[in-house]
Amino acid sequence: MKIMKKLLVLSVASLAMVASVKAQDNVFDIGYYYPDSSTLYQDLGNLTADGVSSESIFGQFTFTATDSTITMDAIGLFDGGTASFNGFIFSLNTPADTTITSLTLTDNSDPDVNSSQFSYSGNEISWDLSAISGTTGQAFTLDYTDTASVPEPTTLALSALAGTVGLVMARRNRRK
Repeated sequence: MKIMKKLLVLSVASLAMVASVKAQDNVFDIGYYYPDSSTLYQDLGNLTADGVSSESIFGQFTFTATDSTITMDAIGLFDGGTASFNGFIFSLNTPADTTITSLTLTDNSDPDVNSSQFSYSGNEISWDLSAISGTTGQAFTLDYTDTASVPEPTTLALSALAGTVGLVMARRNRRK
């Protein structure tokens, strides 16, 4: 009987742990890099990917993020110039050890912005503004996925199995 109770507690704890895998919002550090992608020109702080917080940058851009998107609204004129890199790097710093696995440009209203200006590597998303300009009211969204977005199928399967076994055993013990 004691073993069954322990198994039930363990299975419920496992299910709760799987449910909380993505409970923590992603947090991005934003840096403005110029004149190349290795020179941090200005640290722009953090952006929490909660769908509510936004970061206004240089009075020209507002960024909002969720756990799968970054949206940019141009609130002022901008000119990217001709440097080898003139743009933003979003570094995903939480959850720890998260890697970005895909990046897609969607909902783009700016004819000068295209997918070739974006890249990702490890935990970073880069947007190179070189040689582009934009006007107020332009917007785009980047859809991204990361390794923390989806728990491993094996983890889910084992947790579900443990939960089912625990519930069956508890029910069987009640009937006795």
